[in-house]
Amino acid sequence: DGRAEYPGIASGIVLAGSPAAGSYFPQWISGKGARLDDELGPGPWLIGTGALPQEEGVRAVSLCESGAMDVLEGIKAWLGRHNAEAVLVRPDRYVFGTGHAAGLLTAWNAALA
Repeated sequence: DGRAEYPGIASGIVLAGSPAAGSYFPQWISGKGARLDDELGPGPWLIGTGALPQEEGVRAVSLCESGAMDVLEGIKAWLGRHNAEAVLVRPDRYVFGTGHAAGLLTAWNAALA
């Protein structure tokens, strides 16, 4: 299908024990030639299925909001496969962790401290 495969990482800033932590986050947008980077911009992303806490320096994208990009089904399916309501994606597009949005932000801030 033309998608590049990236090896996962096991060390560095990842949430140990979290499903998909250290894997490369997919960059697809269904029906478009664009990548998520093109739509969401640089920096870390918090993407989830419910209301998301806001944190300066982290782009929060709720998949429930009207006007969410054409990635809903793909990302919802990805979250479902990992049994998570949210994912925090590092600036290099590797997954920091999956789980509850507020807990991810707390763990992210602790890992950066």
